[in-house]
Amino acid sequence: MHVPPCFGCKGPLDYSAEIETRLASSRASGPVPEMAPEPSIITRLAYTISQLPRVVWYLGHGLALRQLAEAAWRNNGPKARRRPRTNAPVPDHGRLYADMAKLFLQDLANVESGIYPIPADHDGSLLTLVSRSRLFFEDLPEIHRRREVRGHSFQSGSRLTDESAERYDTQVEVLLNGTANAMGRQALPQLHELFAGRDQRHLHLLDIGCGTGRFLDFVAGLATPPNCRA
Repeated sequence: MHVPPCFGCKGPLDYSAEIETRLASSRASGPVPEMAPEPSIITRLAYTISQLPRVVWYLGHGLALRQLAEAAWRNNGPKARRRPRTNAPVPDHGRLYADMAKLFLQDLANVESGIYPIPADHDGSLLTLVSRSRLFFEDLPEIHRRREVRGHSFQSGSRLTDESAERYDTQVEVLLNGTANAMGRQALPQLHELFAGRDQRHLHLLDIGCGTGRFLDFVAGLATPPNCRA
């Protein structure tokens, strides 16, 4: 039987029907027991395999972005807008990477506790990743131009077009070094605690400003997923 998707957003969320099918199945059966954690070594290996490649992928985009930005600054010479400077202390790369490690360790601890399964980040096929990477790099000259003129970037399409939606997740992950999804999942333990022991058929979650629907996808992995609307 075909179950129509309930998500109200468009863009790269092309797996919403699959998510809604899982949600509908779990709602029909009433409350479900807590998920039993998998053996630790298996869980940790599977988690590493799922997260390490995507972190490397987006870190590589960030490195390329910085190199292209440096080249643009050099080419513009005296016409280039002054770079922002501050005397306030800012975290160095060591601190940033340490915080990233803490984030992923907490994400793994949530998986091992049975709060949610090993993340399925739904970045798409290799072809999809390459296509979104192309959109990301194609937009860089426009971002640089807008920063030179206005001092801020804004996204092409103002986040309202399908092409803008296709770029959005990549841009956010590059900005956050591949940690955006893991950061979003840190809201799930509180929802897990709130929903525990309750009949999910009577639970409702409204995600306002859902973007491409990544967070709702993670909510669908909870042991007691609610009725989701975006």
